[in-house]
Amino acid sequence: MTNNVLKINTLKRRERLKSSVRIKAILQNGRRLKGKCLSLYFAPAENTAFAVLVTKKVGSAVQRNKTKRWIREIYRQERQNILFPCELLLLVDKHCSTLNFNELKTDIIYLLSKLNKKNP
Repeated sequence: MTNNVLKINTLKRRERLKSSVRIKAILQNGRRLKGKCLSLYFAPAENTAFAVLVTKKVGSAVQRNKTKRWIREIYRQERQNILFPCELLLLVDKHCSTLNFNELKTDIIYLLSKLNKKNP
């Protein structure tokens, strides 16, 4: 039973956006939504895929990794609220390292609600 629950809640390989070519294409050709400390780039696609970009301007390596883990967890919890398939890229601003988990979650939920209003 617990194995099935874990499998449902993980990010599958096809849901992870890893190709640098795709990431560059989304940054150049995709649309952008701006939040408090995050930018959400998106482009329509057949399957929903997701990636997080955190530059070295955001705190130490420990802080950057913590921020990425938090964002991936928030996305995992909220991904069912995305109404259409698209490739998503969350770009973290350098001021984001001062936010706590709940503030980050609020910002991501706000961006996803704006995304659903932009349904192509």
